[in-house]
Amino acid sequence: MAEEIDPGQGALQGQDVATPDADQEQTSPWSGLPEDIGGYIEAKGFKDVAALASSYKNLEALRGVPEDRLLVWPDGEDADLSPIYDRLGRPESPDAYENALGDGFNDAVFKAAAEKAHELGLSQDQFKGLQEVMGAQAAELAKAQEEDAVEKFSAWKTENEAGFQNAARLMANIGIGEEQLADILSGDKAGVYDFLAKVADKVAEGKPVVPDQVGTPEYSMTPAAAKAKVAELLGNQDFLQGYLDNKHPGHAAAVKRITDLNRVAGGSRK
Repeated sequence: MAEEIDPGQGALQGQDVATPDADQEQTSPWSGLPEDIGGYIEAKGFKDVAALASSYKNLEALRGVPEDRLLVWPDGEDADLSPIYDRLGRPESPDAYENALGDGFNDAVFKAAAEKAHELGLSQDQFKGLQEVMGAQAAELAKAQEEDAVEKFSAWKTENEAGFQNAARLMANIGIGEEQLADILSGDKAGVYDFLAKVADKVAEGKPVVPDQVGTPEYSMTPAAAKAKVAELLGNQDFLQGYLDNKHPGHAAAVKRITDLNRVAGGSRK
């Protein structure tokens, strides 16, 4: 029968004793990979192949799109983003954008807007939506401005009936209609010069343009308007000087004007 040897006894006698497996050096599951890749995976905390595969599976689920549909954003502030814009639906050129504002919209303005939209990478639908919003806002602004102008004119007309009548007679005298007046008020240079030309023609013909030409049916005034005009004229220092100074070149015309107005203010049309 073989004699059992006590490991401790063998150690005391100088015999070699085998080291337990728990004390042997552990081998990394990534030791077969290139050092930089294995080190990277190990630094990320993946203990084995199963953990790495599970992480990749979760990444695909989070991403939710196939590989060929991923967008890779280029590095650098000045990087070319054209590939990104193109994949997101940007037309090939600014000319390919559709004009959602209609043919009546200014072509030069639309062209400039389309070029900027292409530069910023807007898709066809994005630029169309932007046009629709801007068009609606412009229409609302124009409507609000028109309503404000009508309200202000109505208030002025109510408070200045005599002035309104004078202005209407002046327009009729020189042949200015509502359409031409609108051109003048909109700042149309041709409309303004046409107005001035008509006034100049009347002056050149020796027919001064007098808003309150009284004594004729087409330029009649109410007594109240005539009284108001008399007060207005006599409150004007330039007119008053000509009216009082019999040597003034406009004295006779000023006296006749006040006389005619006083006649109408008194109820006479002759």
